[in-house]
Amino acid sequence: MKLFNFSFLRRKGFYVSAASIVTLLAAVISYTNGFTGVLLEYNSSNVYTISLLSIAAFAVLLLIEFTSSIAPVVLWIGSFATFLVYINNIYMYFTGIFYNGVSAEAFQLIDPVVMTSTILFVISFVVANVAMYMNHSDAEEA
Repeated sequence: MKLFNFSFLRRKGFYVSAASIVTLLAAVISYTNGFTGVLLEYNSSNVYTISLLSIAAFAVLLLIEFTSSIAPVVLWIGSFATFLVYINNIYMYFTGIFYNGVSAEAFQLIDPVVMTSTILFVISFVVANVAMYMNHSDAEEA
């Protein structure tokens, strides 16, 4: 029995997970660098801490033969948890925007950085969910 798994490089699931990781990193960079000025009060380090920990856990679990099958699940959980913490940080921003009701004018008031970050976080956990159902290694076939 071998300890390390390198068969994931031949699997489509790994590349879908990599796309999720790239999207998650883009969302975190957009959030961390874009939430300045007025949006600074909604910026918190817990968003990028959870995302980086989940990416690191995915990489470690994928490399070990007997844990490689749960690595995509950990990535999805981390990506979804990052999105939930992000929403927890910015829900008061949306409360202020939509205080007078949902209207076209209210949607125009949403900062583009907030919209970009939100869309990227959603894409990241949706793609991670798709990757969760794909084959990532030879260990999953046995």
